[in-house]
Amino acid sequence: AEVKFDPAKVTEEQIAEEIESVGFTAKHIPQAEHNTVRLNIIGMTCTSCVSTIESSVSQAQGVVSVVVNLATETAQVVYDPDVSGSRDIIACIEDVGFGATLADGKGDQTQKTDHKAELTK
Repeated sequence: AEVKFDPAKVTEEQIAEEIESVGFTAKHIPQAEHNTVRLNIIGMTCTSCVSTIESSVSQAQGVVSVVVNLATETAQVVYDPDVSGSRDIIACIEDVGFGATLADGKGDQTQKTDHKAELTK
């Protein structure tokens, strides 16, 4: 879930502790400089795929710019956090038939590997 809060009233750590106290895991994903999110894209095979994603995401509310790289299977999206967020951007990519995950670690590499194995079947 995305949580918007007033840092004058509560800290990120306090929010995480509250979420964990009711049995869920919580992880703060820091907002990148200039409201940028980097995503792993799943399912691209050609430059037409790149164009489809860039066109769709660039039309989403709050998106300032989007660059999709076929070779690295990634997208970098600059957005206004008061209007949009990473979930909205991922949903936009999924709406045009591709998968997307936050590019933040081992889980993403596993998903990319799983997708490549799928393609070779």
